[in-house]
Amino acid sequence: MKTYRYFVWMLCLTVATLASCRTGKTVATKESVHNKGFFASCYPIGSISIPKCRWDITDGDKSYRMSGSLYIRPDSICYFRGVMLVEIFRGVIEKDSFIVLNRLERICYKGSNQYLSRMTGYPVNPMSLHLLFTADACEQTYRKLGFTAVTRPRALTLTGDNARVELRMDENRHIESVSAYPSASTVRYAGFRDFLQFSLPSSLHIVFSMNRRPIRITAEFQDFLFDRPQLVNMKIPSDYKVILLK
Repeated sequence: MKTYRYFVWMLCLTVATLASCRTGKTVATKESVHNKGFFASCYPIGSISIPKCRWDITDGDKSYRMSGSLYIRPDSICYFRGVMLVEIFRGVIEKDSFIVLNRLERICYKGSNQYLSRMTGYPVNPMSLHLLFTADACEQTYRKLGFTAVTRPRALTLTGDNARVELRMDENRHIESVSAYPSASTVRYAGFRDFLQFSLPSSLHIVFSMNRRPIRITAEFQDFLFDRPQLVNMKIPSDYKVILLK
């Protein structure tokens, strides 16, 4: 697998890890999201810690099953790991930059989040990823991210710099899918469970095209915890090759 494709593949795994690790744990709230209006939901979650997730990946004629873990705090950081018997990668996405360590090839990728945003067609930072991975359509927050929002029945269209994101709802007012253009990446959610202040999907499917060959990811949730402290270890070993992505 070429180095560039390997990096993009790891990015897809990151999306799968974040989006699929859900639980049925509830948090006390005074009002149901359905009483506040769909696009004003803005889930009240400070941070999410997922000790273990699992997903299946199909890349051409190759299939993989991996496990992983994640910590995301929307105002500051997203930290993730991928394991297949041994650790394959770990990475961190902060407000403006990212670092990913490729353990197999002993390579460190570093760069600006603008690089990831151009590649995916979706703004990449902890806040925007939190929206995507909790299947939230908080119009107020999307506007803070620089999007212009147009609300239609069962749909929200967001336009930004050279990008368009479409969120569609099902008949139960759950987010059914998120599509980003011009990359044509798609996230589809399923198995929603309703709680006092939000609804969370129990599974998701991602299609991410690269060089006209799609990468497909199917993910299922395992437990996660709210508002727990997390040790973030992103020390770059001295013998790693560092590649800057701009």
